Amino acid sequence: MSKQQHNATSTSGRCAMRDSCGKKGFFGKDLPCPYNGPPEEPEDRQLIVQTCGAEFAEGPGSFVNVISTQVTNSGQTAVKSVDFFVEEQFGEGFYNSCKDVQVGTTNGYAMELIGGGASNYLEFFKFMGDEKPIGSPFQIDFPETVPPDLTPLNETARGCADNELASRCTCVDCPSICPALPPVSSPDSGPICSIGPFSCLSLVLVVAYALAVLGFFTGYLVSSSIRKRRERSYERMALSEDTASPRISTRGLVGQSSLAQYLDDDSLGTQSESRNLGRGVTLLDPIETVQPRQYLLNTFLRRGFYNLGLFAATSPWLTFSLVFLFMGLLNIGWKKFEIETDPVRLWVAPTSESKLQKEYFDEHFGPFYRTEQIFVTAAPPSDGQTDDLSLGDADTPVLTWHRLKYWFKIEEDIRSLSSPSGYRLTDVCFKPAGPQGACVVQSIAAWFENELGNYDEDTWAPHLDECARSPVECLPDFQQPLAPHYVLGGVPTNENGRQSYVDAASLVVTYVVSDSLDAEVQAKAMEWEQTLRTYLIDLSQRSSDEAGLAVAFSTGVSLEEEINKSTNTDVKIVVLSYLAMFFYVSLTLGAGTVVRGEQGVLTSLAQWARNFPGLFRTSSLTSSSLTDDPQPAPHFFPRLPRSLFTGSKFTLGLFGIGLVIQYLSAEERIARTLAKMGPSILLSTITETVAFALGALVPMPAVRNFALYAAGSVFLNAVLQVTVFISALLLDLRRFESSRVDCFPCIRLPSRIALADGPVTGSGLGRLGRFVRRHYAPFLLQPFVKGMVLIFFSGLFVASVISVQHIELGLDQRLALPSDSYLVDYFDKMDAYLDVGPPVYFVSRDLDVTQRSGQQALCARFTTCQELSVANSLEAERKRPEVSFISEPSASWIDDFLGWLDPGKEECCRVRKRNPDVFCGPRDNPRLCQPCYLNKTPAWNITMEGLPENEEFIRYVNQWLVSPTTEECPLAGKASFGSALALSEDGSGVEASHFRTFHSPLKTQKDFVNAFAAAHRVADDISQRTGADVFPYSLFYVFFDQYAHIVAITQEVLGLGLASVLVVTALLLGSWRTGSIVTGVVGLTVLTVMGVMPIWGISLNAISLVNLVISLGIAVEFCAHVARAYMSAGSGLPVDHPAGQKERDERMWTALVDVGPSIYYFRMWLTLIISGALHGLVLLPVILSIAGGAGFPLQEADEEWMSTAIRNDYEYA
Repeated sequence: MSKQQHNATSTSGRCAMRDSCGKKGFFGKDLPCPYNGPPEEPEDRQLIVQTCGAEFAEGPGSFVNVISTQVTNSGQTAVKSVDFFVEEQFGEGFYNSCKDVQVGTTNGYAMELIGGGASNYLEFFKFMGDEKPIGSPFQIDFPETVPPDLTPLNETARGCADNELASRCTCVDCPSICPALPPVSSPDSGPICSIGPFSCLSLVLVVAYALAVLGFFTGYLVSSSIRKRRERSYERMALSEDTASPRISTRGLVGQSSLAQYLDDDSLGTQSESRNLGRGVTLLDPIETVQPRQYLLNTFLRRGFYNLGLFAATSPWLTFSLVFLFMGLLNIGWKKFEIETDPVRLWVAPTSESKLQKEYFDEHFGPFYRTEQIFVTAAPPSDGQTDDLSLGDADTPVLTWHRLKYWFKIEEDIRSLSSPSGYRLTDVCFKPAGPQGACVVQSIAAWFENELGNYDEDTWAPHLDECARSPVECLPDFQQPLAPHYVLGGVPTNENGRQSYVDAASLVVTYVVSDSLDAEVQAKAMEWEQTLRTYLIDLSQRSSDEAGLAVAFSTGVSLEEEINKSTNTDVKIVVLSYLAMFFYVSLTLGAGTVVRGEQGVLTSLAQWARNFPGLFRTSSLTSSSLTDDPQPAPHFFPRLPRSLFTGSKFTLGLFGIGLVIQYLSAEERIARTLAKMGPSILLSTITETVAFALGALVPMPAVRNFALYAAGSVFLNAVLQVTVFISALLLDLRRFESSRVDCFPCIRLPSRIALADGPVTGSGLGRLGRFVRRHYAPFLLQPFVKGMVLIFFSGLFVASVISVQHIELGLDQRLALPSDSYLVDYFDKMDAYLDVGPPVYFVSRDLDVTQRSGQQALCARFTTCQELSVANSLEAERKRPEVSFISEPSASWIDDFLGWLDPGKEECCRVRKRNPDVFCGPRDNPRLCQPCYLNKTPAWNITMEGLPENEEFIRYVNQWLVSPTTEECPLAGKASFGSALALSEDGSGVEASHFRTFHSPLKTQKDFVNAFAAAHRVADDISQRTGADVFPYSLFYVFFDQYAHIVAITQEVLGLGLASVLVVTALLLGSWRTGSIVTGVVGLTVLTVMGVMPIWGISLNAISLVNLVISLGIAVEFCAHVARAYMSAGSGLPVDHPAGQKERDERMWTALVDVGPSIYYFRMWLTLIISGALHGLVLLPVILSIAGGAGFPLQEADEEWMSTAIRNDYEYA
């Protein structure tokens, strides 16, 4: 009804088209006739006004021009193409009024259906004007240049925010009328207080550290200057050469004679006579140090371990029997041993809120679908390949005509795959339209109706581009538009800013398989998935050669199977670890002890290698050859030392005690050994057991079980050490003394000539021990070095605190897989090419939706809906994806259901004319049916007045849920919302319902953690506003629930661990001061490990938390032995004694020489070893030497007195 200009210039008030002149084809639509005449009065003017607006009631305009005509099947001339002229103002207004209108069933926009996803009004008009089977029957062009005799259309377009009720839209379709939500911070927002990129805490620590360092160096320079001035003044006052300067006098240490045993490099035999007075005491010491104070608990423990060692040594076979009987009883538990492979039961706490919500969702709506996903990319070229099918790389477009044909053949093979029991894809796939419907397969093949017969090398690309830009034009067989981001990945953008879909880097193919709580139904799906997995593994190995394609995939059974495969590889690691430990102990234990007259292993081998060439020299027997020659004769085989075969590595350790008391029996020496080492074993055992047991506070079953097993293993290992090992030690010592071969006790070597088996020589210290005694300990205990150590570790503390603030949460799934798993490539491809986020469901329960108030709390498309109802809130959150991580419009079942009742949609809700209580089916004759709400009073309206409630609501809902979703009635609920409602058992109400939407694309663990937190924040806000109980559910939530509490759990576990370390060390060491120092150093060790985690890329999760707890326990190992040796080297001086600092230095020197050399899979363990060694052997000695508590001597210098005291239950004075 516009003015025509066709072959002549028309005047105003004349029409360009009129009536119908037939169809283009048999199935085509009616085409208008070209017309250049005056308008005629329409039969129904009111219908014209309602359809086109009141402004069109006055008559035709002059904005349409017929360009060409055609002959129809009836032989008449009809319009073929026209030009339609509009002003930009009207075009922009018209586009803006439509662009935000949503289609809930597709989680998309109406513009994707009616405008081909247009981004401006020109694209919108072009899509509507293009001639196509589903659309305009003739071509309509919209030129921007207007002929002078025509006037473009320039009416005022109706806006979605108009006050007119007939044209005003609701919030979900019109952002300008939506209420503003209160601002919230992003889940990953930085610290509240910050200055530039740094937190206030970091700046305060850096400034405080800088001031402390400056103060230290200033104080050191001032004190050095004052000391030098005093020394010069003292030297001038010297009256004789016997008066020495304090700087050059020998600095005596209190009780320094106790160090005599360390001053002789070769022997421990020469010691001061003061040893008979007790360790750390000389004849010149004050009387209060002659009988030092004792710690009753330490005395009690030594007595207990002495008696235990004596029993185990005197009754080895009885000990074996009792312990092995106990272990045998424990092994009865193997009868109930089961292997758990379900990831949810392994990694999710039974009381996890997300797990309970998942179970609720599965029970009421059915479990989430099982997805089989494939990424197809261009394979990198192999050597020598020149075929154009194989020239791809990571940036090469995956699609060519040949590759497309190849992949269609692959999908045909997958559709025909049959499992061993005969199950095919159609037997297990998800069918939204019901058992007779089509499977949901998201692939570009669906755009081609899974058939390339109608396309060729020139036409496939334009068709693919058209389908990608307008998915509604290429509906798959399951009748849901397939947006390009579901099936294409890595789509580049050309110079015009438009996406080039044909040049996509990856195909994304997803098969949706139904899941079920029924084990038999689930087994069918898993069996077919295993068949698919086998096929895809074979395909991935041959696709590169056949078509130049790389295939990465995952099936529903892949993750569980690959994790189990990774678990099986752990056996090799465990075996290799034990072998490595065995060889290390065998080669190092007892290395500092040498029998007189024998050489060491390395010396023997070096001498043999030096003399071996002599076997091949020409020699003659002369008189000179009979003379004494110090050079040993060459031999074919090296002569290894006798102790290598007869001496046990752990038996040699006993000689450290038995050197000067060899008259004692083997049982007595072993008992005294355990009396000395037992308290240290107890200290480390308790701390490690408690630390491991605290790991059980982590609620994940796999982690909790590991922690409990580890705690039990540590405890049992300690029990075996002080019982079975002691008995085995006694037997091995007897074997050694009878010259039997190590590991082959049945072989006995002949006795040596007298004096050959002389006493053991050497200090008992290896090279490392001598280095500690001569260089390391004296250097570390210098005052300036102590200060530098404190400065260094203070800086390390500051750096660790700053670094800890950057620890991220999460656990990359790839870390749990074998490095050669095909899933690693799949996850890499998913991160690179998947441009759609996981679906998320907001479940509403405890809300009566049969009542108007309940409906208004959910809906969005009616004027009386709550301003911030569930649907409105989700739409408002979608508009701020940076904090909500929601990217798609939500599918609101309540709005589609009430819209389905609209009598204006004649093909939707229908009832029989003669009996309105009977619903019409999709195949019923339209003449027998009428819309459900036709002639209702009050009539259907957007105010919700008169819409169904109570029993009527349930009656209509039941029919809506079984009504097929078709092109004629897209609001029907069977396909789109068939599982969105959970009706009560008696069918009288709705127990729960969900609103489906999608997260933003999630690429990293940080994205998943933030999306989880954001969804729960959104659900909590909606619950508070509407009064309904709303919770979010997505498939990955159950695995990320831990991160909502992981920080608090970390603080709790580590805090309790440090408290237990404080209590145990303080009680067993007998000094709260020393216990506090050890606890502080252990805490700093763990803090350092945490500080290195961000640098190594290690995230905080349940597994790394347990490793931190283990680190805490093992860190005690680096500190406890040094601290105990320090406390056991005391001379009894009080802490505030004038000579207290000298005494502490001496004790620290003794402790380092005593245990320092003996304190020595993953990046955290490497960090722990380095950090623990630094803190235990550098920082702890410095702090103890400065502020350590008063010590208690072990009295091992008088072993005979100790033995008598233990045997006769004497007490120290």
